[in-house]
Amino acid sequence: MNPQTAAIVNLVNFKSAVRDTLEYALKKNDFSTTAYENKKKIILTEFTAKTVLHNTIDASGEAGEKLKEMIQKLIDAVYAENGSIVKLADDGLRVDDGQAITLFDFVIPVHENIETMVQSLVRDCRAKNIDVNEGITLNKAEERFYRSVALLTLSNRLMSLFNDYNAAMNETKGAPNPSANFISADIAHVARNLRSIRDLGRVTDDRYKAVEDSAFRVLDYMTGKRDFPVGGNWRTIMQQLTDSLNALVSESQKAFSDTFAPVWKEYVEEIRKHQAPAKEAEPQQVDGEPAEIDPATGLPKA
Repeated sequence: MNPQTAAIVNLVNFKSAVRDTLEYALKKNDFSTTAYENKKKIILTEFTAKTVLHNTIDASGEAGEKLKEMIQKLIDAVYAENGSIVKLADDGLRVDDGQAITLFDFVIPVHENIETMVQSLVRDCRAKNIDVNEGITLNKAEERFYRSVALLTLSNRLMSLFNDYNAAMNETKGAPNPSANFISADIAHVARNLRSIRDLGRVTDDRYKAVEDSAFRVLDYMTGKRDFPVGGNWRTIMQQLTDSLNALVSESQKAFSDTFAPVWKEYVEEIRKHQAPAKEAEPQQVDGEPAEIDPATGLPKA
């Protein structure tokens, strides 16, 4: 494994921990503390030690500083000792479900900017005729898994908010009210994140795009941009979408795991070969850098 491929693997590993943070946007009664600690270790290590990510941020000027701030906000909210969204207590993880929308705003920009960093590295390697196909394959599998998870968590939140909106409107017999207006604003916020997942994506296979299209069809029903099907039933439509999203996440997770396992094994063996006794090897610095960040959205500029 050449140093450039190793750098991509390193960044994909960090992206994976960021992706898995979306778990805390799901409505669940129980979360694994072991999985939480694993994600925390990866994110903190890659961010603070002299790793590919750390070195690239330091070498990227203002764009690097903005990305650094984004990652720090994610850490403070989820992985700090007194996180504002997730806290590790004696009885397990305490997740503030009311801040799920805020969690999307922390996770999505970080993942998208690291993906941009990977793409920058890939372009540089291609220009120099350096073979990083192994890293490209791995990164594609991770992106498909990430976008599948994002579609699931965002769509689930949209459906929950839509149910809350209808309940609020029913209480006032369809008359506008502050509660419904507040929920409507949240729906619009989550919808913007959902569009970011689609617009910034590089996943083009028919299977993924069909499920993505289904999610946006349901969003159009909710927002009145598409006529609701005659004789359609909301409960059935939402369940069908949920089933499709769960199936996509499951197959994307397996595809990523099957790709990641042998590459990670090779990556670890390569590091051990170059590791001095009793010393940690420092990952190589790469040329990839974050894209210019749009201050209005926290996402890479198009």
